Amino acid sequence: MAYSTRRALRNLAAGMALGAVAFAVVDAVRPRPGRARIIDWEEIRDAALRRLDPADAIDARRRRTLETRYRKLAADLEQPLLEFVGGMQGSFPPFQALDRFGWVDLNVGIMRDALDPIVQLEERLPNSRFLEFGRGLLDSYIGLILGFLSKRVLGQYDPQLL
Repeated sequence: MAYSTRRALRNLAAGMALGAVAFAVVDAVRPRPGRARIIDWEEIRDAALRRLDPADAIDARRRRTLETRYRKLAADLEQPLLEFVGGMQGSFPPFQALDRFGWVDLNVGIMRDALDPIVQLEERLPNSRFLEFGRGLLDSYIGLILGFLSKRVLGQYDPQLL
């Protein structure tokens, strides 16, 4: 095969590859029908819950027993604590006994409230494959982190503080 023929074939292959990449990029950012969503909270919740062991669930009877005990402890400690720190305006929220599943649900709700101003931007964005791909990665990542934290630091982590 002559040098010029090989060069022409190589240039043709490079041009086809470049064209395929250009087509993929254009298709990825092309507006698609449907509503754009930056974050899918149900997917995040499901991804986090998939990492948990069903044995970590607390039944309703045990939860009520624990909440009663926690509320009694809180009532016993409230006055000495307030005397030490100098009081508090308002009241304390009731104690909740959470298993790991409840912790995930609670923290997905907290994150949803905290990130709502950012998620409001989705009204301005057109839906695209690129946005869907990014949402999938973001949902998986947040779900993985919440699932990991729910198994490691239950009761010691507040995402509002980040």
